[in-house]
Amino acid sequence: MPRPAVTAFAFRLFDRPLHPELFPATATERIERPEFSATLSLGEDGHRIEVRTGGRTLTELLAPEEFVLPAGGRRVGRGVRGAGLEDVTFDDDLGPAVRYQAGHQAETPAADVFEHITAELLADAAATAARGDGEERAPIARSDEPGRTARPGALACRFASGGRLSGDSVGLIRAEVAADSLLIHATHTFADARTVVRTQSLWEWL
Repeated sequence: MPRPAVTAFAFRLFDRPLHPELFPATATERIERPEFSATLSLGEDGHRIEVRTGGRTLTELLAPEEFVLPAGGRRVGRGVRGAGLEDVTFDDDLGPAVRYQAGHQAETPAADVFEHITAELLADAAATAARGDGEERAPIARSDEPGRTARPGALACRFASGGRLSGDSVGLIRAEVAADSLLIHATHTFADARTVVRTQSLWEWL
């Protein structure tokens, strides 16, 4: 099944959990830490990042705008055309204060540049800890010193495009875990539109 068109995608953040069935995942990885837990999910419809700390759950979702989602709890919502920056702090009695900062950008490079980016992503995908077989992986090791990151975890998937000559699309997530933060890098390519969408989100425990 081809990946949906990039023009249909939106970047959203909810201050609540979203049922896993709302986002079909091809690959999933869990991170368990004393301060928080996180579930990273990657699929042809984008990605879902769910972070739980204390009684608080925050969910980042990159997915088609047409997805039927709960009406309540949305704190960020915009299309992925061009670029966008988000900065939201959650500080209440639900748990430790969390600062969420995120950026997302869509670009349409020249054909040869797009092919080079795709080749690099496919090489990275071949070396990831999870290659889209649906298995949950072992927890990611981390550094106990604030500001120092541990070995990054990764998820990668390859998706068929709608055209026979446009090649495959690729999705890749990398996570870097530190004692006081979680940093997520995600890259999604859309071969039919020759477009690359990159997102980066930083979750800091204050």
